[in-house]
Amino acid sequence: MIVTTDIGNILYRDCKAFGIAIVPDGETLTGELTSERIVIHTKKQQPGKYWKKSFAEVNLCVPNLSENEANTIRLNELERKADKLLDD
Repeated sequence: MIVTTDIGNILYRDCKAFGIAIVPDGETLTGELTSERIVIHTKKQQPGKYWKKSFAEVNLCVPNLSENEANTIRLNELERKADKLLDD
């Protein structure tokens, strides 16, 4: 059976293809974001009828272009890449 640490390790390995820093599990981003980051959260397993369910999040973080302007173009590029890389 696959467990949450397996899920986290698989996502970590797959996210290396982005070529940007990955925040270690359990750490939280605080303060101003000065460079792109990936944050992976694996959630606690819950009992299910046939197997335990678990959810994982892959958060793509990009710095703003300015104080009031998000870098939606770069975020869109990363989302499209994530869709291809993490499709399975």
